[in-house]
Amino acid sequence: MRAVESVRGAIVEAWQEVRIHRVRVLLSLIGVAVAVCALSSVVGLANIAQQGLTESNERFGGRPALLSVSASYGPDGTPLVGGGLPQAWAGVVERHKIEYTSSVRPFGMRVQFRGGVAEVNTTAVDQPYAAMHRLRISEGSWFANPTRSGWHRRS
Repeated sequence: MRAVESVRGAIVEAWQEVRIHRVRVLLSLIGVAVAVCALSSVVGLANIAQQGLTESNERFGGRPALLSVSASYGPDGTPLVGGGLPQAWAGVVERHKIEYTSSVRPFGMRVQFRGGVAEVNTTAVDQPYAAMHRLRISEGSWFANPTRSGWHRRS
């Protein structure tokens, strides 16, 4: 009973304060609302900036658990020319149970332009490279596996 009377007394006293000092109470409420809004906005903007920075880092360096395997020479020092590289790659992928894999193959190729043929530096990657590095191609499309998309090879 005493608690109910205390709550009732607090409400009556607060109502008298509102009646006597309307402007002061209204300004206090507005100040609290502005402070809460400002704090929420700052926290929201910080989260947006953090997500943007994370995506930018992943775009250029890959996801946090990126395993990069670089091989150009075998254990005996001889250059690898496709012989053991696919088997070594498959072994690493299987051993570590890696879900997304992509090979990166830089090479030069000759391209026909209006002014003639020019040597162009090119990098070929597999489709999972885009998911691993948060990339979106601006024009064109990824080449698809003919067996998966229903394409048929001409005889």
